[in-house]
Amino acid sequence: MKRQLSRPYRLLATGLMSLWMIGGCASGLNLPSWDVQFPDARLEQASATEVASWRSHTNAAALGLLKEPGPKQTAIVAAGYDLVGARRLKIEGRVYPLDCSGTILAVYHHAGMDLQSAFAQYSGNGVSRLYRMAADKGLLASTGEQPGRYPAPGDIIFWDNTYDRSRSGRWDDPLTHAAIVLEVYENGAIEYLHYHYTRGIVIEHMNLLEPEVHTTSTAAGTVVVNSPMRMRRDRYIQPESWLASHLYRDAGALYRGDW
Repeated sequence: MKRQLSRPYRLLATGLMSLWMIGGCASGLNLPSWDVQFPDARLEQASATEVASWRSHTNAAALGLLKEPGPKQTAIVAAGYDLVGARRLKIEGRVYPLDCSGTILAVYHHAGMDLQSAFAQYSGNGVSRLYRMAADKGLLASTGEQPGRYPAPGDIIFWDNTYDRSRSGRWDDPLTHAAIVLEVYENGAIEYLHYHYTRGIVIEHMNLLEPEVHTTSTAAGTVVVNSPMRMRRDRYIQPESWLASHLYRDAGALYRGDW
């Protein structure tokens, strides 16, 4: 069952999403239309790990692991919408940096969950700190209670290689960006909130069941399926990997932790 959106202005997006649901409209948590067929050419080129990842996401969806969000998730989603377009992140007197990890910390704090103390106990960049917080608590989607589960509202999602951080000219930069899931639809479409390096705090899109699709045409116009994620200046290193779906690493349910 598709969740109700949190803002009236989301109704238009709901209409657009419904036009391109995979295989037609699914009913409840019984999702027979999620028998996703990946392009043969892509399968031939994919590694065993990539194929296993795609199938795990498909299986998770088909098993109905897209559940209604709990109170903490709902609070995070509402807080995320409140901060769209914010130019300063000041929550209860604390100012957070205007970057991807600062945005996540601010959203969680705005939702009543202060991660700062735990965050400060780790070293490294902000994304790796958040990732290790989730890993240490067993809250990663890949290895948690439901291994391979699909990202859920309130989750922090992590990407690798969104830019050439090391300036090495190689594909060797793990945990370079993070965001918060706001909405998940029955067709696998994810809307996430993140700090975009030129546009600020915005909502963008990812669908792990349609990893090769950037946009699709509908009767209502063009819909983004997977937003660009790799910085354009660095796409020469691995030109075929540039969408959010290509660079996705994992998701972490930090709202389940005791911080």
